[in-house]
Formats: sequence, C-alpha cells, structure tokens
Amino acid sequence: MKTKYFKLASICLVSFFLLSSCLGDLDTLPLDDNELVGEKVYSTPEGYIGVLAKCYASLIQTGQKGGDGGNGDVPGIDEGYSGYTRALFYLQEACTDEIVFHSGGSHGSLSLLYMNWDPSTKIICYSYYRLYMAINYCNEFLRESAEGKLKARGVYDALQAEMPYYRAEARFIRAYCYSMICDLYGSGPFIDETMDVGTIPHQKTRQEIYDYVVSETEELTTLLKEPKRNEYGRVDRVSAWFLLARVYLNAETWVGKNEYTNAYKYARKVITEGNYPLASDYRHIFLADNNTCSEIIWPLVQDADYAQSSAGTNFLIKALMNGPMDSYVKTGVGSRGWGNARVKVALVDKFDEADQTFYENDPWGDNKKDKRAQFFTIGHTKETWVEGKAFQKTFENGYACIKWRNVTRDRKELVDGGTKYSSVDLPMFRTADAYLMAAEAILRGAA
Repeated sequence: MKTKYFKLASICLVSFFLLSSCLGDLDTLPLDDNELVGEKVYSTPEGYIGVLAKCYASLIQTGQKGGDGGNGDVPGIDEGYSGYTRALFYLQEACTDEIVFHSGGSHGSLSLLYMNWDPSTKIICYSYYRLYMAINYCNEFLRESAEGKLKARGVYDALQAEMPYYRAEARFIRAYCYSMICDLYGSGPFIDETMDVGTIPHQKTRQEIYDYVVSETEELTTLLKEPKRNEYGRVDRVSAWFLLARVYLNAETWVGKNEYTNAYKYARKVITEGNYPLASDYRHIFLADNNTCSEIIWPLVQDADYAQSSAGTNFLIKALMNGPMDSYVKTGVGSRGWGNARVKVALVDKFDEADQTFYENDPWGDNKKDKRAQFFTIGHTKETWVEGKAFQKTFENGYACIKWRNVTRDRKELVDGGTKYSSVDLPMFRTADAYLMAAEAILRGAA
C-alpha cells in the first residue's frame, strides 16, 4: 500500500458509484437516488477527495470493482483491454519496431502490427472513450466544487485551503486528456464545466484544442503546488512544465507552428528546477517500490490490494512475461504471466550483442555494460517471425522483456509466489523524458 491518500480515495470513489446498490439504507434512500447520492458524496471533505481521486484513477483503473471485476466505467467494451494506459500502449507501440503482439487480433492489435487498421478496429477507439470519460469526471468535480456549492454544503471552511489546488489538479488532468485527443485523433468534441450536463459538445479543430491546452496549462504553472510540495500521486507545477514541453515540441506537427524554443524552455525547467533528479539506477523506475524513485514526476498509482487493473503495469508485466520464466527470475506475479508480447529484433539490436542474452547467474543484468538490456532469451528465438512456425500463439518467437518487475529494489517479492495484480506505479512523466525533449528541441533549432 503506497499512501494513506490513495487508500482513502479508492474507498471514496467506489462508494460514489456503488452507494445506490447498498439496499440496507432503503428506509432513508429512495430507489431513484442519483441526485441524493451525489449530495451524499459532496457532503463531506472526504467525498471531494474521493471524486478527485476518481479523476486521477480514470487514467489507469477500468471500473468500480477492481481487477476487471465488472461494473466497468465504459459500458459495451472489454474492461481490461480498454484501460487507458493499455490502449495507449497499443496505439503508440504496436505499430513500431519495438514490440509485437502474438494475440489480441479480435481487438485489433494485429491490424496495428500490419499497419492496416480502419474505423472498425476496436482498439483505436478505446483511448478515445477513456479520455473523454476522464474529461467528464474532471468537469463534474469542477462544477461541484464551486465556492457557492461548498458553502451551501457546509464544507467550505474545511476545504478552502486545499480546494484551489484540487481544482487546479482537475484542470491539469483535463488539459492532459485534451492534449492526447489532439495527439492521437487531431480534432474532437469540446466540453468543460461551464456547459450544462447533456449539452451536445461542439467539434473543435486540432488548432482550437491545441490553443486550449497551451492556454490552460500555462495558467496552471502558477496555480498548482510548488515542486515536491504535493503528496505522492498528485501533480505539481513540474507536471505542467513537462506537459507544455511535450505540447510545444509537437506544435509543428500538430498545427504547423515552430515552438521549439518554448519546448526547450520548459524541458530545461523540469531538469533544473523540478527537484526530480534522474534515478541512480534505471531499473528502480520500473519496480514495485518505485514510489521512492526520485525521477518520477507524475505516477499513476497501482496497488495489488487497493488499485487493481489489467491496464497499466499489470499489463506491461504480464504481457511481456510468462509463467515458466518465474523459475529463472522473480517477476512478482508468479505463474500469472500471459507472455503474448515480445520485443522485436530492431530493439534488441540497439544493445551490444553480449548484453542481449539472459544469464541465469545474473538475472538482473548487474554485469552488463548497459543495464537497460533486460531481455529473457532462454527457450526463445531472437526473431519474431520464424520460417515454418505459425506467428500467432507462438509466444517463443521473439525475446521476452523483464524491464517491469513486481518486486522491490532489494529484489524481494511483495508476497511469496507473487501477487495477482501489480503494485508498480506507472511513470506518466519522468525526468529522463525531459532530457530527451530538450535534446530534440535543440536539434530542431531551439534558441
């Protein structure tokens, strides 16, 4: 369990959506209790914290029960496959030279692999649904946290010191979501908290969404908490600098505008003023106790008990590992790996040949020149396409990847035999990426 905040938040956000199922209160709650339930949630400061946590959790959780247990946030789609971070990984990686998925064809992973997707490809839509769901949660929080409503509900005094930061964080999450709509889909419908619930949103151009994200995030650089002054799992001003660096870096592609100088300015602020220094050991970024890693600016929290999901790092660990590997290297999930994703030769060949092999007497790669070369090679071919072997379901074609491990930096499992779900937090923003953005901005002419 990472923090008291997220334990409390997970309980609050579940109660927010499930209270109508608690039939023991029928004497006091009517069956049609949506409005009453909303008032109950917002009647306490803890309720507001729970809804803010739902804004964060919507980017990595998939429903109300945890672990794809049903009652998903988005009806009509596969709860596990459609998790935002998992869907984003498919869109950003499945059509590159980095990774290959041997399964998931019914959802569209093979269409991405073969570069022949179309509007009917399911997996293309999942990020879209999740992003707009998160946007709506943020809008809901902002509507209900207006000063007048806080005073009417008698919670203003308890919340007045922190509420400006809560609202800034909700606005940041929303701005991030719109930046990804701009990136992945170009144009999209726009709605904010000033629009009545049920309003049909206006379709905005990519330029309009870009302009909104820039304006909103620039303002948030003074409204969010100072660097390192927020509690773990919540954003501060460094996240706004990071998002601006990313948006400005893409401005020429998105809207035909050269903003490399601004991209460099904000990337440099992350590096020099952010107080998130590079991790002393690269491997620590991807472990179950990475909540103590200095480099992670914005983590999406996962916890084997309180924040279960088949998206996020649970997906990254299990897709790239399978059960038999656990006898060679502790994965932290025991025999529960799926093993349906493998790295491509192009990625493996980025490393020295001696670093490409997995050695049983050195499962962490301590003796490698480059410790980022975290591949499992026993029983696997280096090639992902092997003549005479069927591609689908042949999970030994291609090396496995053991970069993500649900174990601590002292190389211990959370429980013997591993946990069912991951406790590795997903690093949404980290300082190493700021260095890369700064370098690219300079190469592209930043002054």
